[in-house]
Amino acid sequence: SSGDNCTCVKTPLIAWVSPLDAADTPNGAVGNFITIGGRYFGTTVGQVIFMGDPNNAGDDKVATFPNLVNPLCTSYWQDEQIIVVVPGGAVSGPIKVIDNKNYYDTTDNNRGARIKDFSINNIKRPGLCDINPNSGGLADRFNLQGSGFNASPRSVFFGNGAGAIAANDIAGWTNTAVNA
Repeated sequence: SSGDNCTCVKTPLIAWVSPLDAADTPNGAVGNFITIGGRYFGTTVGQVIFMGDPNNAGDDKVATFPNLVNPLCTSYWQDEQIIVVVPGGAVSGPIKVIDNKNYYDTTDNNRGARIKDFSINNIKRPGLCDINPNSGGLADRFNLQGSGFNASPRSVFFGNGAGAIAANDIAGWTNTAVNA
């Protein structure tokens, strides 16, 4: 009829979660940064929930954001990528992304990619939230921002696998920043 309308709404769509282990299971320890990729998260901050048992809302834990660990981590919520901190008390299970309009997606539904449950473990990893500049040439200076950089051995590599190239001339190193 003439009064019927249909409006398409872009709701969050989770496509991947990182880091992954060898079995493609997203995982991390409490306090680690993790990255959630997808589409339609919006540019206004929403929420990320570690759901634990999806049938028990009592074990849900709301993630915090990297800016609480490192104030220079400012671009943690973007339309296609979110960086969060694994919250204390989180248990293994699906992850839910809720945008600022309360639309959401979870990693355990049939909408978008089906992603294995996030596994809480004790593997502490450094977390990266900003690279400045985000491109450059050989021997250009750069700054990394994040958390957990004080682990040993201290090294920065560009690329992955056997072809990775080590950064040299590292001028400053703290738990939250590297300058080279």
